[in-house]
Amino acid sequence: MDKIFIVNISMVFITVRFKIDHPASRELIVLLRNNLLNEGKNDTFVRDVYKSEILKGHEDYDIYLSYEKSVEMNIDSSLIDLYMYILDRLIELLDKFEFDQAFDIVDVFHWLPESIAFERKIDYVGFFEAKVMPLGKKWGDSLVNELHSLLSLG
Repeated sequence: MDKIFIVNISMVFITVRFKIDHPASRELIVLLRNNLLNEGKNDTFVRDVYKSEILKGHEDYDIYLSYEKSVEMNIDSSLIDLYMYILDRLIELLDKFEFDQAFDIVDVFHWLPESIAFERKIDYVGFFEAKVMPLGKKWGDSLVNELHSLLSLG
C-alpha cells in the first residue's frame, strides 16, 4: 500500500472529524473505502476525490491531501480489516444522521494510520484501554467487541 495513501487516511479522518455533519463527509468516506478495497493507490484516491461531483458541489468543504509519490509499504491485513469495519460503520452512522457516534469513532482512530506510515511504535493494548473502551461505555459493547477482535488483542 502506498505510504502517502496511509497518511491521507488520517487526513480524511481529520477533515471528517471537524465536519462530521457536512453532506460531503459521507462521500469522502465512501471514496476512501472504495480505494482501500482497491489496494490503496494514492494517485487513484486523490484523482477520485477531486473528480467527485458531490465534493465539487461543496466549495466550503476543504480537504488537504498529499499528492506526492511515495514508497509502497507492507500493511498487516488486520489494519485494513479494522479500517474497512470503521468505514462501513461510519457510512451506516452518517446515513442515520448519528453524528455524535460517528465523531467519536473518527476521533479515536484519526491518528493511527499516520503513526503506522511513519513506523511509530504503537501500544495497542494501551490504546484500546484508553481510547476504545470509553467508546463501549458510551455506545455499547458490540462496537468494542468488534474492535477488540480487529485489533488482534487476543
